[in-house]
Amino acid sequence: MGVVYRARDLRREEASDRDPYVAIKVLREDFKRHADSLIALERETRKAQRLAHPNIGTVHDFDRDGETVFMTMELLVGESLQERLKRMYPRPVPLQEAIAIIQGMSEALGYAHKHGIVHSDLKPGNVFITSGGVVKILDFGIARAARRPDQPAQNMTIFDPGTLGALTPAYASCEMLEEADPDPRDDIYALACVSYELLTGRHPFNKSPCNQARDNQVRVKAPSCLSRAQWHGLRRGLAFDREDRTPTVVEFVRDITQPAVGREKTTKRWFWGLSAMALMIAVTIGVFTAGVWRQEAPYPLEPEPKPMPTQPRELTPELQAKVNDMLEVADVHLLVGRLVDPPGSNAFESYREVLEKNPGNPRAIAGLENIADRYLEMAQDRIRQGDRKKALDHIRTGLKVRPNHPGLLALQQDNR
Repeated sequence: MGVVYRARDLRREEASDRDPYVAIKVLREDFKRHADSLIALERETRKAQRLAHPNIGTVHDFDRDGETVFMTMELLVGESLQERLKRMYPRPVPLQEAIAIIQGMSEALGYAHKHGIVHSDLKPGNVFITSGGVVKILDFGIARAARRPDQPAQNMTIFDPGTLGALTPAYASCEMLEEADPDPRDDIYALACVSYELLTGRHPFNKSPCNQARDNQVRVKAPSCLSRAQWHGLRRGLAFDREDRTPTVVEFVRDITQPAVGREKTTKRWFWGLSAMALMIAVTIGVFTAGVWRQEAPYPLEPEPKPMPTQPRELTPELQAKVNDMLEVADVHLLVGRLVDPPGSNAFESYREVLEKNPGNPRAIAGLENIADRYLEMAQDRIRQGDRKKALDHIRTGLKVRPNHPGLLALQQDNR
């Protein structure tokens, strides 16, 4: 569609904005040959500007400077999902990270569908993962299905600057390829294709267009990381017929994440169910005992975390790889808001586990600092709302994560 440049916004710079940079997409020469393209693109840009959502790339403006037609957008630093998949190939993306990416894409699509906008060209190249781990979908409101007689590579977008039509055969539904009107279920088919790619490392139909896979009666192998119920949900999103496909993004995400990731056997489910019941009984007894013997305490007492190891140690290549995997899991927990809960599956415990294996790891230390910063923000919000008790709870939790956090200590002192 065009070439993207990193640019400096002089007005932002004059206003002493700490981040004055934006992205400018300069459109291809083809647009000059279409008299209506400027009007059409401006209309589509206005549509995209309505989609103010953290998982959607922000479009600031659309303009022309002489013969140059351009769009101004937020500058994103990171990599596209297409680049991430290429780096991982032929391995899948780690499961928790894959689920977080699927959830981010789904949030964006669900929001757009509520506003009556169908993307129609969702593919790994249009999904961006920022350096902070935020998932962004790009080119909303601009990509729509269009008829073209030529047959390019199946993972390349067919783009017509005259009609603003676009589709990518490998991720286009049968209805799009057959020129039906756009429908949210077209996006769900593409979402299911990308999800399968994340979970297995490969496209479900080997990049074949949907109608060819249908006509050839191609059968897709279930990802080993999904339960039977979850695979049924993913396969429903991949349905060739729109009427058989999952109707909403919310339902798609619910289907592939229920009840838990993994192909547990009945004995395992019984084991973990009994273990959870035993844990609940033990916790109940513990809380009751604490209430009887320590009634003077205004809040339930919690064990202090073990001090973090401080002695550095040299890591073997195998241990370094394991630490990197653990950091990815911890970052995903942080991304989806699992700061200190649930027990055994949260960012705090994951970063501490990294520091036990690799003391002084800067990424883990920064992660703990980030968690404490979030509790500081939550405490400040509660104070503004007049909820001092909840604010103190947030302060105490934050100090368990980072005992010497200056902001939390100062806020605690001010609210004694």
